[in-house]
Amino acid sequence: MGKSLIITGFALSIISAILYFLVFRGKIKFIKPARIFFRFSVFVTILISVYLMYLIITYQFQFCHVRELNSSDLPLSLLISKFYAG
Repeated sequence: MGKSLIITGFALSIISAILYFLVFRGKIKFIKPARIFFRFSVFVTILISVYLMYLIITYQFQFCHVRELNSSDLPLSLLISKFYAG
């Protein structure tokens, strides 16, 4: 799930950047799709962050990133701070 979210977010960001470039070049008709793709990319980025936070808090050690940053004896406050460390 995480890999597909990252690929989707990246693709949406690239499409949004291309559309905003076209708007910059004078093709104003692309402003609405550019904004839509940008908003979707922001939404997917937030979903990715929430998913990573869920993985850290629920001790999903089968994921390498979580296993390297996390320990099962840490309190919740330190688990949340591990999100920013990664």
